[in-house]
Amino acid sequence: MQNETKVSIFVSRTCPACKPYIHQIAEHCEKRDYKYNITIIENNPILTYKYLNKARESGEIIDHAPFLMIEKEDKYKAIGGILDDKQLTKLFKKYG
Repeated sequence: MQNETKVSIFVSRTCPACKPYIHQIAEHCEKRDYKYNITIIENNPILTYKYLNKARESGEIIDHAPFLMIEKEDKYKAIGGILDDKQLTKLFKKYG
């Protein structure tokens, strides 16, 4: 479990484009054997708030949902919006 990569995905239940985006992220995670979890913002606003604060304290700017966080022992990245497959691949290679 040491140096394990963890991906957290935060989405709104009112986002129609989020379902395929979540599947895309899940495929990237499964391909790399990363652990991931999905949080519906409206169902767990306190957890969402905690993660947003963590991102802001780390200097990240999250303007809107969906957003994801990649955490590893020595690396951290949070990013908002829907990324395309090329952007996700680059992000997972760099921070995973």
